[in-house]
Amino acid sequence: MSKDQKITINCNLSIEITDQLIASITEAVINALENRGKESVVNFQKPITASAHKGFDNLPDVLTPQQIADHLSVSRQRVYELIRINPEYGGLPNFAVGKSKRINKIDFIKWIDSQKRERDKRFVKK
Repeated sequence: MSKDQKITINCNLSIEITDQLIASITEAVINALENRGKESVVNFQKPITASAHKGFDNLPDVLTPQQIADHLSVSRQRVYELIRINPEYGGLPNFAVGKSKRINKIDFIKWIDSQKRERDKRFVKK
Protein backbone atom coordinates (compact mmCIF):
# COMPACT_ATOMS: atom_id res chain seq x y z
CA MET A 1 0.00 0.00 0.00
CA SER A 2 1.40 3.39 -0.91
CA LYS A 3 1.42 6.36 1.45
CA ASP A 4 -1.19 8.13 -0.69
CA GLN A 5 -3.89 5.52 -0.20
CA LYS A 6 -6.58 6.12 2.35
CA ILE A 7 -8.72 3.53 4.07
CA THR A 8 -12.10 4.46 5.47
CA ILE A 9 -13.90 2.14 7.84
CA ASN A 10 -17.48 2.83 8.81
CA CYS A 11 -18.74 1.02 11.87
CA ASN A 12 -21.01 1.57 14.81
CA LEU A 13 -18.58 1.66 17.72
CA SER A 14 -19.25 2.91 21.22
CA ILE A 15 -16.33 3.69 23.55
CA GLU A 16 -16.72 4.95 27.10
CA ILE A 17 -14.17 7.72 27.60
CA THR A 18 -12.88 7.51 31.17
CA ASP A 19 -10.00 9.16 32.97
CA GLN A 20 -8.30 5.77 33.05
CA LEU A 21 -8.66 5.33 29.27
CA ILE A 22 -7.20 8.79 28.66
CA ALA A 23 -4.33 8.03 31.07
CA SER A 24 -3.68 4.67 29.36
CA ILE A 25 -3.63 6.26 25.90
CA THR A 26 -1.36 9.06 27.12
CA GLU A 27 1.01 6.54 28.71
CA ALA A 28 1.03 4.43 25.53
CA VAL A 29 1.84 7.47 23.37
CA ILE A 30 4.63 8.57 25.71
CA ASN A 31 6.08 5.04 25.73
CA ALA A 32 5.85 4.86 21.94
CA LEU A 33 7.67 8.19 21.60
CA GLU A 34 10.35 7.14 24.08
CA ASN A 35 10.84 3.80 22.33
CA ARG A 36 10.93 4.97 18.71
CA GLY A 37 12.73 2.41 16.63
CA LYS A 38 12.38 -0.24 19.33
CA GLU A 39 9.74 -2.93 19.34
CA SER A 40 7.05 -2.05 21.85
CA VAL A 41 3.72 -3.42 22.93
CA VAL A 42 0.75 -1.25 23.79
CA ASN A 43 -1.34 -2.78 26.56
CA PHE A 44 -4.72 -1.16 27.21
CA GLN A 45 -6.10 -2.44 30.46
CA LYS A 46 -9.69 -3.29 31.16
CA PRO A 47 -11.55 -0.70 33.23
CA ILE A 48 -10.92 -1.09 36.94
CA THR A 49 -13.80 -2.51 38.89
CA ALA A 50 -13.94 -3.82 42.41
CA SER A 51 -15.04 -7.25 41.20
CA ALA A 52 -11.92 -7.48 39.02
CA HIS A 53 -9.81 -7.52 42.17
CA LYS A 54 -9.90 -10.45 44.51
CA GLY A 55 -10.64 -9.53 48.09
CA PHE A 56 -12.31 -6.19 47.40
CA ASP A 57 -15.90 -7.42 47.12
CA ASN A 58 -16.41 -7.42 50.89
CA LEU A 59 -15.12 -3.89 51.39
CA PRO A 60 -17.60 -1.03 51.74
CA ASP A 61 -17.72 1.68 49.05
CA VAL A 62 -16.18 4.21 51.45
CA LEU A 63 -13.23 3.05 53.56
CA THR A 64 -11.68 4.24 56.80
CA PRO A 65 -7.91 4.40 57.28
CA GLN A 66 -8.22 1.40 59.65
CA GLN A 67 -9.95 -0.68 56.96
CA ILE A 68 -7.19 0.26 54.49
CA ALA A 69 -4.56 -0.65 57.09
CA ASP A 70 -6.21 -4.01 57.76
CA HIS A 71 -6.48 -4.76 54.04
CA LEU A 72 -2.83 -3.86 53.35
CA SER A 73 -1.53 -5.36 56.60
CA VAL A 74 0.14 -2.09 57.57
CA SER A 75 -0.33 0.24 60.52
CA ARG A 76 -3.05 2.87 60.57
CA GLN A 77 -0.24 5.43 61.04
CA ARG A 78 1.28 4.33 57.70
CA VAL A 79 -2.09 4.87 56.00
CA TYR A 80 -2.25 8.41 57.43
CA GLU A 81 1.27 9.01 56.08
CA LEU A 82 0.05 7.94 52.62
CA ILE A 83 -2.98 10.22 52.99
CA ARG A 84 -0.73 13.20 53.70
CA ILE A 85 1.18 12.66 50.42
CA ASN A 86 -0.28 14.44 47.40
CA PRO A 87 -1.95 11.80 45.13
CA GLU A 88 0.06 13.19 42.18
CA TYR A 89 3.18 11.92 43.99
CA GLY A 90 1.86 8.50 44.96
CA GLY A 91 -0.30 9.45 47.93
CA LEU A 92 -3.64 7.86 48.69
CA PRO A 93 -6.62 9.87 47.32
CA ASN A 94 -9.00 10.73 50.15
CA PHE A 95 -11.62 13.15 51.37
CA ALA A 96 -12.55 14.59 54.74
CA VAL A 97 -15.67 13.94 56.76
CA GLY A 98 -15.25 16.52 59.47
CA LYS A 99 -11.80 15.78 60.87
CA SER A 100 -11.88 12.15 59.74
CA LYS A 101 -10.43 10.89 56.46
CA ARG A 102 -12.19 8.51 54.10
CA ILE A 103 -11.16 6.78 50.88
CA ASN A 104 -13.47 5.70 48.05
CA LYS A 105 -13.03 1.99 47.32
CA ILE A 106 -12.56 2.60 43.59
CA ASP A 107 -9.87 5.21 44.34
CA PHE A 108 -8.15 2.69 46.62
CA ILE A 109 -8.22 0.05 43.87
CA LYS A 110 -6.88 2.54 41.30
CA TRP A 111 -4.15 3.55 43.76
CA ILE A 112 -3.08 -0.07 44.23
CA ASP A 113 -2.99 -0.56 40.46
CA SER A 114 -0.92 2.62 40.00
CA GLN A 115 1.53 1.41 42.65
CA LYS A 116 1.86 -1.89 40.80
CA ARG A 117 2.43 -0.09 37.48
CA GLU A 118 5.12 2.12 39.04
CA ARG A 119 6.80 -0.95 40.51
CA ASP A 120 6.67 -2.69 37.14
CA LYS A 121 8.23 0.35 35.42
CA ARG A 122 11.19 0.20 37.80
CA PHE A 123 11.84 -3.46 37.06
CA VAL A 124 11.38 -3.47 33.28
CA LYS A 125 14.61 -4.13 31.40
CA LYS A 126 15.33 -1.72 28.58
